[in-house]
Amino acid sequence: MSNSSDVAVSFDGEIFSQEAILKACYELASLAVFEVTRKNKNILVSVKKQKECLESIEEILNHLRTSVIDYQLREKISYKTQKIREVLIEAALSNSHKALENENK
Repeated sequence: MSNSSDVAVSFDGEIFSQEAILKACYELASLAVFEVTRKNKNILVSVKKQKECLESIEEILNHLRTSVIDYQLREKISYKTQKIREVLIEAALSNSHKALENENK
């Protein structure tokens, strides 16, 4: 790994969403400045370490990779549990509506 404070990392756009990568970059904005671009199916992230950051560029890249995986998994879990959340919300609203009707009688 380079000792430079300016490096780039590539993410497979078929595995990772641009949104997950952007969220990870935003989360780590206090450590580095990120530039996100797309090249074919890959999403490229240029990373320039903030001058006041005490972490090494390697540590920042490790944080970035871990955060991207975290946000990507959150997206997948949210997608897979969307129907369950909708059913639970509908049931809760229905029960709440019935309770209000019973109070008004």
